[in-house]
Amino acid sequence: MFMKKLLLILTAALTLSAVVAEAYITPGNPPGPGYGPGRGPGYPVRPGPGPRPRPPVRPDPGPAPYPGNPYPPNPGYGTISVPVYVDRYMMGNDRIDIGQYVNLYQYQGYRLVAVDFTANAQYNTALIDVLINGFQVAPTINLNAYPNNFRIFPNQATYIGYGADSIVIYGNGNLYIRNVFLQLSR
Repeated sequence: MFMKKLLLILTAALTLSAVVAEAYITPGNPPGPGYGPGRGPGYPVRPGPGPRPRPPVRPDPGPAPYPGNPYPPNPGYGTISVPVYVDRYMMGNDRIDIGQYVNLYQYQGYRLVAVDFTANAQYNTALIDVLINGFQVAPTINLNAYPNNFRIFPNQATYIGYGADSIVIYGNGNLYIRNVFLQLSR
């Protein structure tokens, strides 16, 4: 009895596997390369012996185009720096008129953006003010004994020749001014 049941189960399993295997074989296509039990028609066919085909090659586009000048010419606006080499010691209450060192009228119409200078005090401390047309335009700067770079921004927009006819550096104490740079813009 047990053997009969086992034989019946085994026959059913083989019949079922044959039916499933035949479901993958499409009608009219015999089993061959790419087909077979357990493989459907979506699987690729293995290449045969011999040289393999080469993949397609893209055509060479040639050299990259030249981007042009990375630094275009100045169109006339932006900030320019006018160097004023002063190299002068100031004792007590002394003044330096920048107009004596550089011709300010060649920059007529330019806006004074900033005044940069390098200075240091001779003994402990000294004070510097920047005056435009006799008016103080920025806070007083306190110098120490070491040379430092300072930048002063005027409180209001001042144009050379139209409100900024004289630029004066006023010093209080013993100090040394190395150089001054006027930052101008159109």
